Amino acid sequence: MKRRTFLAMGAAAAGLGLARVTLEPWWLETRRLTLELQSLPSELDGLTVAQLSDLHRGPWVPEALLRNGIQQAQNLEADMIVLTGDFLSVSASYAPSLVALVGELRAPLGVYAVLGNHDLWVRGQEALARGFARHGIQLLINRAVQLRHRGAAFWVVGVDDCWSGQPDLALALKDIPADQFRLLLAHEPDFADVAASFGVPLQLSGHSHGGQFRLPLLGPVVLPPHGRKYPKGLYRLAGGTQVYTNVGLGVVSPPIRLGCPPELTHLTLRSCPA
Repeated sequence: MKRRTFLAMGAAAAGLGLARVTLEPWWLETRRLTLELQSLPSELDGLTVAQLSDLHRGPWVPEALLRNGIQQAQNLEADMIVLTGDFLSVSASYAPSLVALVGELRAPLGVYAVLGNHDLWVRGQEALARGFARHGIQLLINRAVQLRHRGAAFWVVGVDDCWSGQPDLALALKDIPADQFRLLLAHEPDFADVAASFGVPLQLSGHSHGGQFRLPLLGPVVLPPHGRKYPKGLYRLAGGTQVYTNVGLGVVSPPIRLGCPPELTHLTLRSCPA
C-alpha cells in the first residue's frame, strides 16, 4: 500500500508539473511598479506607461492569448503604450494577424514600438512597419519622437535590434536637448550599458523571457545573448540609468513556461529630488 501510495503521489506530482508548464503561458500577470527618476521633470510626475513585449505571434502563440493581453493593456488606461519587440516567430506570414491585434491599442500619448531579433530573422520588418503605420503605431528604428505632457516636452527613443540589426543610439539622440527627459525602447536589455554611457535615465526592454523556464532556487535554465546581465525586472546601473526587463507575453520553442508567467507591465514615473 505504501508503494502504491508513493507511486500515486509521484504520478500526481508529474501531472501537476506538466499541467503547470503548459498552462502557465496563459497565466498573465500585471506588474505595477513606481520608478523614481531624478531627471524626470515635475510636470511629468505620475506619467504612466503600459509595456507589452515578446508577443511572438506564431505556431505556439495563438491569437486568443495575445488578445487577452492586449485587452488588459488597454484597460490599464496608461498615458502611453510601448511594445518592445519580437512580434513574430517562425514566419512573417503571421504579421497580418499580429498587426490586427496590436492595432486595437490606443493611448492619449500614443503607441510606440521597436523591433526584436525574431522580427528580423523572419524578415517581417517591412510587413510590421506597414501595418503599424496604418494603425498609427510609431515604429522607432534609431529615431526619437518628441511628446508633450502637462506642458513639458520629453522624448520616446527607439533603437534597432542590437543582435541582428544596426542600433545607433547616437543617431537617435542627436536632436534631443540635453535637459529633456528620454525614455528608451531597446529590445535587448543588455543594451542598457550603452544607454548608460549616453546618460539615458530609463530603458524598457524584453527579449530574455526571464529565461521562460526557471527552476526553483536555481533560476533560469537558459538566457539568450544580450539578455544575460539584466534578464528580469528592474536594475539600477551606475550613473543613474535604470532598465526594466519585461518577461514577455508569448513563448518560443519549447512553448512552455515555468516560474516565469507572462507579463503586462504598468509603470508610474515619479520625479524625485537630485
